[in-house]
Amino acid sequence: MVKDTLNDPTYLPWRQHGIRLGYLSVIALPLVASGNVLGVLAIYSPDIDGFSAEEIKLLDELSDDLAFGIESVRIRHLQVLTAQRLMRSMEGSIAAMATTVEMRDPYTAGHQHRVAELSKAIAHELGLPEEEAHGIYLAAEIHDLGKVQVPAEILSNPGKLGPIQRQMVQAHAQAGV
Repeated sequence: MVKDTLNDPTYLPWRQHGIRLGYLSVIALPLVASGNVLGVLAIYSPDIDGFSAEEIKLLDELSDDLAFGIESVRIRHLQVLTAQRLMRSMEGSIAAMATTVEMRDPYTAGHQHRVAELSKAIAHELGLPEEEAHGIYLAAEIHDLGKVQVPAEILSNPGKLGPIQRQMVQAHAQAGV
């Protein structure tokens, strides 16, 4: 804190600036959160010794509150970024699973994607929130995931399936669960 910018020798480099802007005292309070300085709150007064003890205490509390608020905003921003990265990663994993299933069952290629698009459209028609509609879309993209347990020879069989083979294909839903 500088009580008199005109006469304090430590303030000499900024004295002309203070005269030009019309302030005679200044208080600068660090904004510290978690041991890190985030910035400085600087308040200027047109009066010499312009800050009472009560005002200094209030400004000190204000600087603590500002630092807490800044840190909270930064943490929330990092949480949002992390959630977005996690969502992209999950979507990539789901796409890879869907591709794997479609490669194993060429006769139904595109089926999972069409079901996903239709499911999302129904969710929108029902007025579900966008996040929920997107979740339904992602689940529908891999609704045939259980087909990975069905032997490829059965999935790619161009003829009619026997009762045991049909049972294996029908069991894919439970395997996906």
